[in-house]
Amino acid sequence: MQLLWVFFFVVVLLSIQEAEKFQVIYLLQIVFGTICIFQGISYFKQQGADSDKAYRHVGLGNDTLNSSGLNSTVGDVPMDFLSKKPRCFKSFNIENATDIKSNWVSGTEFLSKCLSCACGNKLLNVYASLDGGINLAPILLECAICEVKEEIFNPEVHGWDGENGGHCSMVGKSEPRLVNSLPSKIVAEYSYQGLENYEELIQDGIHNPEDYFDVFSIYTCDEDGKLTEVVSYECA
Repeated sequence: MQLLWVFFFVVVLLSIQEAEKFQVIYLLQIVFGTICIFQGISYFKQQGADSDKAYRHVGLGNDTLNSSGLNSTVGDVPMDFLSKKPRCFKSFNIENATDIKSNWVSGTEFLSKCLSCACGNKLLNVYASLDGGINLAPILLECAICEVKEEIFNPEVHGWDGENGGHCSMVGKSEPRLVNSLPSKIVAEYSYQGLENYEELIQDGIHNPEDYFDVFSIYTCDEDGKLTEVVSYECA
């Protein structure tokens, strides 16, 4: 189509019998300049369209939300494990924490959960080892109603390092003692940062990537939603 336009303009210009030579050259320059401008505009429009398609492909193909609002895939990583309960909470229920005052990073891979006993009781006792005035793992939760008492976190067992047999020196030596004077709401916050690491786990045949969290924190929560930290660990 562009060649036809060029041919058309050349024919018209050559048919002007009385035009002087320099006028024809001048007009040809204008014609070819105009064609170059339109070619440039067309090229960049096409590039923009291709870029938009690529962006939408990433958004729809690599970062798809499932019915629970969690990413089902990121790249080649199945993200359904984000909705699964880590085994450390096996004796307790977890649900999304709402109406709490937290500085936790927002994002699909950063989870904030309220814990409750399997009996339905949401007011729990929390125990931690005390070393030099600092709370340390192991962390235990206790239901004041049905008296279930279970360890929910020990970095030597749980999280990325624990699952990989890594050694963690920040474990208390003393018997865990009661942290809260009255049973309270308990909030756990943990994350799965570095999605490429979880892609490798899944490709290596690991069937419980939800247990490989890389940060773990436990808080007590008062009636106003204010959190008080019990412990916070980097697990990787």
